[in-house]
This record gives sequence, C-alpha cells and structure tokens, in this order.
Amino acid sequence: MEKHPVVRILGQSKVPPFMFKSGPNEGPRGISIDYITLALKKVGLKGDFSGFIPLRESHDRLEKKEEIDLIPLAIVTPTNARRWALTSPYFTTPIVVFSRSDLDTSRTLKDFFGKKLAYSNSARYMGPLIEKYKKIQWTAYNAPRLALQSVATGLEDGFVGALAVGAYLIRDRGLLNLKVAARTEAPDLKMAFAVRKDNKILADILSKGIKSISDDEHAQIRNKWVALDFNSGIPIQQLIAWASFVGVFFGTLAIIFMMSYGRLKKEVIKRKEIEDELEQLNARLRKTTREVLKASEIKENFLSTISHELRTPLTSIIGALSFVNSGMAGTLSDEGKRLIEIASRNSSRLLTLINELLDTQKMGAGKLVLEKTPLPIANLLEQALEANTGFALHHGVTLAADTPFPLGEINGDQGRLLQVFANLISNAVKFTPPRQVVTISARIEDGYVHFSVKDRGPGIPCKFQHKIFQKFTTEEDGTMNRTSGTGLGLNIAKNLVELHGGEIRFETTEGRGTTFFFSIPLHHQHQVSLQN
Repeated sequence: MEKHPVVRILGQSKVPPFMFKSGPNEGPRGISIDYITLALKKVGLKGDFSGFIPLRESHDRLEKKEEIDLIPLAIVTPTNARRWALTSPYFTTPIVVFSRSDLDTSRTLKDFFGKKLAYSNSARYMGPLIEKYKKIQWTAYNAPRLALQSVATGLEDGFVGALAVGAYLIRDRGLLNLKVAARTEAPDLKMAFAVRKDNKILADILSKGIKSISDDEHAQIRNKWVALDFNSGIPIQQLIAWASFVGVFFGTLAIIFMMSYGRLKKEVIKRKEIEDELEQLNARLRKTTREVLKASEIKENFLSTISHELRTPLTSIIGALSFVNSGMAGTLSDEGKRLIEIASRNSSRLLTLINELLDTQKMGAGKLVLEKTPLPIANLLEQALEANTGFALHHGVTLAADTPFPLGEINGDQGRLLQVFANLISNAVKFTPPRQVVTISARIEDGYVHFSVKDRGPGIPCKFQHKIFQKFTTEEDGTMNRTSGTGLGLNIAKNLVELHGGEIRFETTEGRGTTFFFSIPLHHQHQVSLQN
C-alpha cells in the first residue's frame, strides 16, 4: 500500500444503476462507484479514474493488463474468477420478472406460458431460462430500458432482468404502470471489483474494505439507487416488489428422517422473515400506488381539459386568420398582412405546444400506442423531405439527401416517425445559416436502419450537451437569434425512437455543426431476405 497508494481504475460508462455517466463532461456515478469510493477510503487508498469505455472493452483491457489495476463492476462467475482476481461481493440482486400492474398476479415463470417476455441480449443468465421455458415467447432487446418500455407500452407482457436494474429504470423513466410479478430460479447476480490476476493482494485488501462496510452504509447506497423516492416534485411511483419463496420439499420417509431439526427450523424462520418483509413492501407499494394514481389522475384531467378548451378555439382562430390572409375577406394593407402573419404564426406555435404537452404526458404514463405498419424506407425519407422543405425555404436553407435512399422496410408508425424527422429537421434548419444545406441520409447495417440529420450550425456548447434530451430545454443562440420552441421536441423524438426499439444520439463540434443519428430495426421479413 505504501508502494502503490493510488489505484488506477477504468470506468465503465453505460451500466446503470451500477456505473454510468450523465453527460460527456460528467464524472462516473452509480452503485459501483459509491462502493469503490467507500472501500478505498476504508483501507486508506486513493482511486484514479483513467477513462470511461463500454463494459466489454473494459473487461478485455483489464485481462490484457493495459496499465489498469481495477474495474469496479464484474459479476462473480467461475469464468470471471479465472480471468481476474475478484474481491468479496459488495452487492447482490435477484433476477425477477417485471410486468404491468393490470396483469393478473404471477408467482413463477410457468404463469407466463403462452405470453411474451422481453430480456436484454447482453444477459448471459438468460440461456438456461430460455431453454427450460420454451412455451414462453422470448424477445431480445438491445438494452434493459428498451425492454421495460416495451412492457409499459403493451408490446410485451413482461421483462426478465435484475431487480436493481429494473427498479432504477422504473424510477428514472417514470414507468408508473409496472410491478415485480415473480422471482426466477436464476442465480442472484453478485457484483465484485475485478483486479489484474498478477495483483491479487489488491483484491484481498479491497475485500477487507468491503467487509468493514457497516449495515447502515450498505443501506444508504441501496436506498440511494434502488429504494422508493418521493422527493422529485410530483411523486413518481417506483413499483418495487420483492417476492421470495422458500419451498419445503416433501420426499420419501427416509429423506425426511435425514433432515436435521436445526436446518428445518432455520428454513421456517427464514420463511417468516421473508413473508414479513414482503408484507411491509406491499403495504408501502399500496400506499405509493394510491398517491401516484391520484396525482396522475389530477394531471391527466387537467391536461385533457386544457387541451379541449384551448385547441377548439385555436383551430377556429387559425382558420379565420388563414381566410383573412388569403384576401377573401377583403384587401389588406402591407401592415395588416404582417400583423395577420404574426398572429397566425404564434397561434400555430401555441397549438404545437399543446399537442407536444399531451404527447409528453401520454409517454410518461405509458399510454402512447404506436400504430405500426410496414414502411418503405425511401418513401418515408421522401415524405420527410417534402413535409419540411417549405419550412427550410422560409429560413433560406436547402434540404438535401446525402446519399441515395436505401431499399427495404421498417415496421413503424408513419406519423410518429415523421414527427421525429420534423423535430430534428426543424432544429437543424433553425441553427443553419442562410444559403447552407441540411443533409438527410440513411444506411442499413446490423439489422437496423441508421438515419441522420446534419446541420451547418454553431454546434452544441459542452455545458448544454448533457441535458439536450431533457424536457423544456432550449438553447438560445445570441449570434443568430433564430431559435424558438417548446423545449419538448428532442425529448419527444427520443421517446418515440425508443418506443420503436431504437436509439438516438448526436455528434457535435462547436463552430462546425451537429449531426443527430437515430436507428430503427428493419422489418423482420426484410432482415430474412438480406440474410438469404
């Protein structure tokens, strides 16, 4: 410890709630970070985070001993124990089934025979479950959050995953209509720190630090990332139920005689403790559900009333202004036309705000239903260009295709995907100087269609990048002064893309423009034809 007082740690950036980054310029956060920080403090060492890369890449770099001492997140398995020196486990989480609250209560995976269950394709514990329960319709998703959203929106009947991961995502995404339905027989996931094989003494030292962490300190970390939380304005329901069953097996008379009385007594005590804990959690869950449903009902009634009270007169106002502006009500002076155009433009903007608020409310409640149909990629892109060309010309900007549109189909909601394009293209046009070009492109790769919208604007400032997809977020450009909007467009676009099973991201360089990318899965039949 005197010779090596600083431990070189390689961060893993996309594993919430264990380790992740909130933005490009943010530090690491999560359960694993809190534990490694506390364990190092307990033994008198310091940590130096030497970078942040995806989980699998960090595993390879540690195994190759590339100037790294430790990675904070590794699942305790025989394979990992052979690859690295593992510390004592610092966190354990069971594998459970999440389902919608309106489904009948289930207790085992057998209750889901004939139904559709989602899972993350990176979950290695799923192999034995899929093989054993072949009567379940299994669907793999690229990330746990996409699988959970598919359950909340009704695409799937349930999601099998780690309790800690699902509980965090339910709270983080505000998925009010989910619950824990059953516990699986998959082994609990145990998390440990992984150290280079040639530095086992460091693993032993950190294990002593982990063992010295008190019950209160464990509880503080667990409650921070996994427990119920009502301190974020309007209460958000995190439906966490912990169901654990202790079976008492009856066998032959000989086996019963072989069972010791002491072991049976321990099982009975354990069962009673679990039942008491389950009853306490259910009581908290029922109370939380009532509070959230009441708040949600008030919010929904308010938005519904406002939408009807405002949209009806606004539609009439916009129609009347259009009638006057056309000259059918008489000739207008130049000043009169200017005033009518201002009124018409702001009325349309207000109507857009109302529609976006309603969309945001539906997404938050998991009530937005997509009407998916097979869509030719080329037709969708042509419609997106056609629908937004007028807006671009009004700002003196040209829309163009960067490459020829690819052939093929996706399975999606045409109106909602055009809404995604409209939000991305309108933002690109607003930030692109006159007489410049906004380019649209698409390519097919790895079973997905990857779309992009590229502008020639000033780029997104670093201090603003981490909150670009948050609600009610706008960035005013003092030099161009061309931005205006509700601050909901990118948040809605992100949710719509994820509801289609895809992802959205961006790349930006200050002074050189920004490109937004989003991917949508290819239609299943088209994927088969490509493979053939």
